[in-house]
Amino acid sequence: MAVQRAVAERWKQVFGIQLIEGYGLTETSPSFAPIARHQRFTGTIGLPLPSTEVSIRDASGRELPIGEVGEICVRGPQVMQGY
Repeated sequence: MAVQRAVAERWKQVFGIQLIEGYGLTETSPSFAPIARHQRFTGTIGLPLPSTEVSIRDASGRELPIGEVGEICVRGPQVMQGY
């Protein structure tokens, strides 16, 4: 689930450190696109980790251009086999 800005701000108040965001799935153990540690809370996902490929694909499995809606597909060393 996405972190709400209020939660990230409260985290920093209580613990004195920035909460690090990242997008992931159960099968990507646990993140494949973290926000850089030095960035402030953005409410977005980061760039893919090294050796990780990400694409958006349609129902037929064809890669879609930027801006199109489809399924997020991830391939990399942190993705469980069989996905």
